Amino acid sequence: MPGLAATVGDGVAVAAWAVLAGAADWELVGDGWRNVQIASRWNVPASSWDPVLTLEKGAALTLKRKLRVTRASDVVELLTVCPNDLVEHEFSLQVNGSVVPWHNNADRNQLRQWTLRYSRTRARDGGEEESNLTDRLAYWWDLSPWRGEEVELALTLRGSQERNEIAWRGLLVRSAIGNLPDDGKPLAPDVPLAAVDPAHRRDGGKLINDKPPTRPDTPIRLLGQEFSGGQLLARGSSIAVGLRPEYRKFVAIVGCSLQVAGPVQVLIDDRVVWERTAISSLSPAEQIEIAIPAGSTTLTLQCGSDALYYGAAVFAEAGFRK
Repeated sequence: MPGLAATVGDGVAVAAWAVLAGAADWELVGDGWRNVQIASRWNVPASSWDPVLTLEKGAALTLKRKLRVTRASDVVELLTVCPNDLVEHEFSLQVNGSVVPWHNNADRNQLRQWTLRYSRTRARDGGEEESNLTDRLAYWWDLSPWRGEEVELALTLRGSQERNEIAWRGLLVRSAIGNLPDDGKPLAPDVPLAAVDPAHRRDGGKLINDKPPTRPDTPIRLLGQEFSGGQLLARGSSIAVGLRPEYRKFVAIVGCSLQVAGPVQVLIDDRVVWERTAISSLSPAEQIEIAIPAGSTTLTLQCGSDALYYGAAVFAEAGFRK
């Protein structure tokens, strides 16, 4: 375990490390840890007990650690439960003293409304991994600008109300890509998908033959990390491109930028060669590498409408290797 700050009693630290998943990798700093209340609360949708931190107004809990940032450790994730009042979540992360903005897996206001409306029915709607109506709320901080550097992280949780409750699901340093190659670098295409003219697009069931791929107004993020060269596909959308003889493989980083998307498919000449029934925005993206048979003419990416998922699928850093 890391060394304790002088202001934190051993008993409090041991209790926090035992109950709060992921906290053992961090140093607990500040007087706020002396007065925090740690209890358990039954979570109906998840059918499990959640550790809950209760902070008084003005209290602050700080966790610190040093980290060498690599491709395998360039996202800080705090997983919690959407509160009834969003002001209970006042979180900040500093990297070497500079504040880094957080990003969420869903719009917090919408998630709060879903939580209040469906809290008694979500549990029977299926696995929480694939449910659109999950109450899980992730806070992500993107560390990619510091790759290759040794940094000091300081995560602070504050309370702005008289009583602030934070359900704790876990604190993790992770990669935005779940299956990085052995060298830690995603596969780069020789010909980016954005450089290939589309044969056609289908947006929400409407076929569009004379419109280039639309580019998102906001950056594409997977686990809060920004990716370039992305193709965003909403429910019921697809894009097809013509294949040249020199294209040997299709590569991409596939994930979900919001809620849950699916089924997500890659087709070659109308034959499904890769598929995921559902992709959650809470899961790391997946690096895919698909061989293209000789003589193939068309590759199609699509996010179907067969299931009740309304998230957006992402094919980031996508293209062809010769």
